[in-house]
Amino acid sequence: MNFSQPNVLISVPKVFRDTCFFKEHSSIRRTYCYAVERVVGGSRLNVQAERVGSHLVVRITGELDLHTVNAFRQAIDREIATRRSKNLVLVMSDVSFIDSSGVGAILGRYKSIKAQGGKMVAVGLRPIPRRTLELSGVLRVIQTAESERRALAQLQGGERDAR
Repeated sequence: MNFSQPNVLISVPKVFRDTCFFKEHSSIRRTYCYAVERVVGGSRLNVQAERVGSHLVVRITGELDLHTVNAFRQAIDREIATRRSKNLVLVMSDVSFIDSSGVGAILGRYKSIKAQGGKMVAVGLRPIPRRTLELSGVLRVIQTAESERRALAQLQGGERDAR
């Protein structure tokens, strides 16, 4: 199943067809939503991507685990390629859980952005996901910020960490 709008084509894996949706707003700030719900295991993930200047802001809700990580990867990789964004802001204030496959997916997106000369900032980490990212060493390479506004300011002005 494909959803298409001007300049955007989203291919949805068969397993996720019933729970995916698409939105697009103005040409300046286009938003695309990709929701995945797994009946087995109950994992749920919602990803909303929006371009702000040269930055891709991705708002994530739910759990980033083995059941949802492939949809996360596909959605973000497609957005990075389509929108040619230099920097990535992951708004994770509504992420309740991250497992090792989620950590790997975040690091993979970091490598993609870094290869293009960009930066990545994680925003609004809750205690459990923050601890997972600290223990895995991810927060040694990825910047953090308490708000989306501060993350965008960091990317503009070059601040290192706005915790």
